[in-house]
Amino acid sequence: MRRSPNSSVKFIRLRSYNYFFFENAGRNEHSTLLVFYKQICYYELSFPIFIIGFNGKAVLMKKDRQTKRLCCKVVAMFIGALLFLAGCQLVPTGSSSTVATSATSSAVSFPASVQPSSMVASSTKTEPPSSSMTASQLERLNNIRLIMFQAGEFGRDICAFENGSPLASGLFPDQVVWDKLRNGTKQYLYNIKYPYTDFPSSPSAFINYSDDFKSFESDYTAAGYKWGFGGWIAFSDDDYPFNYPVTHHAYAADAQPSRPDWKAAFTLLLDEKVVHDKDYDISDTPLIIIDVWRFDLDGDGVNEELVRACNEVQIPKTDQEVKPASNNTGVYNFMILFSTTLKTTVIFEESFYINKSAEEEFYTFQYENIENHGAGTTVTGVWQYDGNGDLILCPYYQYGEYWVMVPQIPIVCDADNDGKPELIVIKGTEYWSVGVYKAGLESGELLWCENTMHP
Repeated sequence: MRRSPNSSVKFIRLRSYNYFFFENAGRNEHSTLLVFYKQICYYELSFPIFIIGFNGKAVLMKKDRQTKRLCCKVVAMFIGALLFLAGCQLVPTGSSSTVATSATSSAVSFPASVQPSSMVASSTKTEPPSSSMTASQLERLNNIRLIMFQAGEFGRDICAFENGSPLASGLFPDQVVWDKLRNGTKQYLYNIKYPYTDFPSSPSAFINYSDDFKSFESDYTAAGYKWGFGGWIAFSDDDYPFNYPVTHHAYAADAQPSRPDWKAAFTLLLDEKVVHDKDYDISDTPLIIIDVWRFDLDGDGVNEELVRACNEVQIPKTDQEVKPASNNTGVYNFMILFSTTLKTTVIFEESFYINKSAEEEFYTFQYENIENHGAGTTVTGVWQYDGNGDLILCPYYQYGEYWVMVPQIPIVCDADNDGKPELIVIKGTEYWSVGVYKAGLESGELLWCENTMHP
């Protein structure tokens, strides 16, 4: 992940495990554009690396199995402290919660905006969020543009804007975004599908969203939707967002593009040590470019190129073994935005080494089908080289805790409702992230953010 020039606290990720990452919004001194608020939170306690960072510096404490419990306790105490501080902030400064007791009832008074239903007597009806808001507050909520994306039962908020300025959403939203979600909002849904170049000319459906899925589940079902991921993107107003031409081309492994600039940029990523474990090298893995999307992000009449490289493919279920000639091989998923006028930007990078010892690691990828150590079959393979330098397809097997390669979903649209295109890139896994990229007003920098939600 690329750092903002004004990052203040950074928890970085190693291997495929979990980490905390907070980065404050800041203004790039070389650009007139604000760097989006960035927030990521992964919360398993079983990861083998615990990292503390401050002012861009990190202290790593690699745990062996004997210290795992101690690290878990430290993380648990840290999370408990955060929850305690968050609980303290629920009471306004200069006031305190009060307890009223009578012969017939007992209730605890909280601010109206955080009234917990579990603490209210059964005879007391909790007021809806809007009842505690003024007309000006409600008007502000109506002016916020909220974008949602299908994930699970319904969807998750992936980004929000107020008068064109970005707001935090996802796990740690700004208060006004949280209020809008609780207050409810109409959402205009547009069906999307790969390769994300053609969009409906009008909303596919609209839903009166609230934080209670049951309240609109019947309308959602009647519109033809069910549990899923990536089938639609939704906006909280009916201003049409897809007025920008996008083209797409897919490449086969044996018919690669002749683009030295693409090859040079991706080769740098392949030559780096593995993203999640710097002890391993995959530099002998072939570069396989599979997708390019072209669109004009900065309005200069010359298309930017969003290129994805990945050597993983889906294969029929098998239990066979095919091994490459080199030991320095792995699986990767990269995406880069190329431009003649904007800054070429690595949008996404992840890579894993194949052939770690399954007995020494919490997770491993293997060409060998280890008997009684896993499912015994696989439906994924990777392109590698044989001894003659020819491409071969090698099935690979996943054991223990592992990461799943999921293709990114790029959407070119007017996200902030300013009449200019933005690029939204959604990367979905068990924990998924969203990046929003925008051409700079003067210097050609890119505006971007990241967020994560758990579907």
